[in-house]
Amino acid sequence: MKLGEKLQPEIVKFLNHPGTDELLTSLLRKEWRKLLDKNIAEFEDKIGRDNLLPFIKQTVFRFVQVHEIFQMPISQLTATIRPYIITELIPKATVGISKLLADRISVLMEKMKLNEIVKEQVDSFSVERLEQMVFSIINKELRMITFLGALLGGLVGVFQGITAIWIL
Repeated sequence: MKLGEKLQPEIVKFLNHPGTDELLTSLLRKEWRKLLDKNIAEFEDKIGRDNLLPFIKQTVFRFVQVHEIFQMPISQLTATIRPYIITELIPKATVGISKLLADRISVLMEKMKLNEIVKEQVDSFSVERLEQMVFSIINKELRMITFLGALLGGLVGVFQGITAIWIL
C-alpha cells in the first residue's frame, strides 16, 4: 500500500471531525492578527516594491467595483456617512480652515497685493465720490451708535426700575 493511500482516509477523517473547523478558524485568526501587526515595509522587503503595487491594484479592482463607484452620484456614495459629515466633519473642517487662513492672512494679503489694489481704487475715485462714501459710512455708524445708546439706556432704565421696586 502506498503512503498516499494510507494518508487519504486519515486526512478525510481529520477534515470531517467537528473540532477541525474550530481549530482551523483559530489558527487562521492567529495568523491574521500576526499579519495585521506587520507593517507595509516588511511586505515590501519580501515581495518587492515592483510586485507589491500591481498586486494591491489587482486586489482592489477584484473586490471593489471601481467603475460602478465612479458612475454613482456623490449623494448616494455618502448616504451612510452623511450625518457624520454634517455634524462633525464640516464643522471641524470649517474651524481648521478658518484657523489656517487666520494664521496666514498676512501672507495672503501680500500675495494678493490687496493694499495696492485698494490704493489704486481709492486713487481712481473723485473727491466727491470719496466724500459720499465717507458720509454714508458715518451715517450708518452714527445710526448704529444711536440705536445702541437707546437700547442700553432702555436696559439701564428697566434695571433701575426693577431695582427701585425691589428695594422699596
